[in-house]
Amino acid sequence: MGPLGRDRSFNRPESGQATAELGLTFESPGRIFPSRPIRRSLAAEALRDVLAASIGCVWLFFAAATDARSPEAMAVRISQRIGEALADRRVDTSAKWPGGVSRGLRETFKETVGAVPFVISKDSFGSSVVVHIDTEKRAGLLVTNEHVVVSPFLSDDQKTRFVVLLFYEASLAANVFDRARVVRCLSTPDSSAWCSSLRSVTRVGVVVANDPGRDLALLHVQDLPQSARSIAIGRVDSISPGDEVVVIGHPVGLLWSLTTGIISGVRSNFRISASATESTVLQTQTPVNPGNSGGPLLTIDGRLIGIIFGSRTVSASQSAHGDVKVVAPGLNFAVAVNEVQGFLSRNSAR
Repeated sequence: MGPLGRDRSFNRPESGQATAELGLTFESPGRIFPSRPIRRSLAAEALRDVLAASIGCVWLFFAAATDARSPEAMAVRISQRIGEALADRRVDTSAKWPGGVSRGLRETFKETVGAVPFVISKDSFGSSVVVHIDTEKRAGLLVTNEHVVVSPFLSDDQKTRFVVLLFYEASLAANVFDRARVVRCLSTPDSSAWCSSLRSVTRVGVVVANDPGRDLALLHVQDLPQSARSIAIGRVDSISPGDEVVVIGHPVGLLWSLTTGIISGVRSNFRISASATESTVLQTQTPVNPGNSGGPLLTIDGRLIGIIFGSRTVSASQSAHGDVKVVAPGLNFAVAVNEVQGFLSRNSAR
């Protein structure tokens, strides 16, 4: 789908434990992906902090993350795109909760919402999930769909691909996002409380790896907001048809929307894209829409079991101009967590 998903006492794993569950091996913090874009972000972080403290403009963040030669021009361009993507959106408070609101679902949302940032690229948007946090450096790894970041912003030298991430902040939930206000907050040193809150949860995510065959991409983020959380990891071999599941994401016009459903099937040897790559996917009838792509499919207690990638389309009719494709209701899919673990493991060993 294009720019496009019980035990309440479970403990969220510490950083090292979550890393082990994901199958990652790290030589040392900060050396997960020894690529130039990440080293450059680290080197520029101190400069950004000093300047941002005195001026307060988020364009310094973009400049530091990408080595922009014209940071003001880049900030205006990116801020306008962010304003466009957020225009008229609001945090979902429509209470799509089954059965008169389950305390369990409330707790699941509370535990996981900080791990599901909104992703904004040059011409699309979607969801993502934080899979690892280096608590000492406040740096993190996030997974999303490759199709969500296929048109990223580019640094001046065209070598660094990045997207903009918006993390959850409860104080922003009271109002609908206004495009002009967003642009002003991100491109000028407006010191209002609302602008300060928006800037505090806006970050750059550098695209450091991708797997088109499985529709997965990996993002690296520096200086995570204090509200950011990593997701607990589930096991695909514990999933069966009929299990209750949760999707959190950013569907049309909304932010951090929760929907529920069940697992309809576990499908192996499934081709996600036109490539020959075969993957394990989870089929669910949980409602997903454009904007849910890249977000988590969770167990009822908040453990990651898949990354939403879209819905099946079918031919509704045929004409001289070809097939008319429509979305098949209730046929939604997520890349299974074992595929995500393999993707992360392969890239951490580069």
